[in-house]
Amino acid sequence: MIKLLTPAFLVAALTACNTTSSQVEDGGTQDVSLIEDKLTSAAFEIADADGDGAVTLSELQAANPETTEERFRLTDGDSSGTLSPRELEIGIDRRGGFVTLMTKIDEDGDGRISAEEEQRFDQALAAASELRTFEELKRILD
Repeated sequence: MIKLLTPAFLVAALTACNTTSSQVEDGGTQDVSLIEDKLTSAAFEIADADGDGAVTLSELQAANPETTEERFRLTDGDSSGTLSPRELEIGIDRRGGFVTLMTKIDEDGDGRISAEEEQRFDQALAAASELRTFEELKRILD
């Protein structure tokens, strides 16, 4: 339940991609997990406001006001009271966040991520260090 976009958006985006690869315009394939990793990193960077490598409930709620204590607790697999990057990724995936984001990255809607689409995505994520909420992340991908 990272604060990617909104918790629901990020999770939807992450879940949107239920295959491990997608077609690239040149006929090859590109590992979708690389894009999911980039999204997870951006979301974690946004959520981890103090930069200590763990996301607390208050940090996640600041990044994504839709986050409830119950949802956070369910995502905190080791019950440590904080989320690791992996726990955040799992939370996003459970809510369908990757699927929604993949749809935004595939600008022409052809079901493939072209080299140009990936490049624009990478450029948009380069600004992630300045973002403070998942909603802001969602907007840069719009």
